Amino acid sequence: MPMVRRGEVAFALSSIPRTAAHPELQHEPLHVDTAVIVARVGHPLAKRRVVSAKDLAAYPWVLARRWELERKALDELFAQSGLKPIQAQVETTSAVLMKSLLLHSDFLTFVPHEMVFWEEGANLLRPLKGVGSMWQRHVGITTRCDAVLPPQAQQLVQMLRETAQQFSRH
Repeated sequence: MPMVRRGEVAFALSSIPRTAAHPELQHEPLHVDTAVIVARVGHPLAKRRVVSAKDLAAYPWVLARRWELERKALDELFAQSGLKPIQAQVETTSAVLMKSLLLHSDFLTFVPHEMVFWEEGANLLRPLKGVGSMWQRHVGITTRCDAVLPPQAQQLVQMLRETAQQFSRH
């Protein structure tokens, strides 16, 4: 979003806030997805039917950077349980690194459910039940309020809208 605000890119396809974070930006929601707390299948918490925030706080975490929307939502989940925000042992934007740490250790993470679709299907990673299982994020297009998109960007945005409509029907 900072790159959109500065005019470095025409638009962003990303998580969007529910209300405009900056008056010069506008957000068009396209899709809503859920985020989950994830562990490897053999993780001690993966066998539990319900996991509490206190249980989760005892394990190491690999998370997105602190200013990411998902990270802020996780902080809020712990605050609602009366706990301090999680201090990540590893902060990264790399999905590969996150998944690798989960697969080979007792690390936990908080990511969009779609991000672990294949690993869940292969019985490698598992969303945990309990705290954090109902969080949703809005995905959409962010543009500057005063900007007119170039024709190619307009075409791409239209294709994204059509794809999002098809995706939401399934």
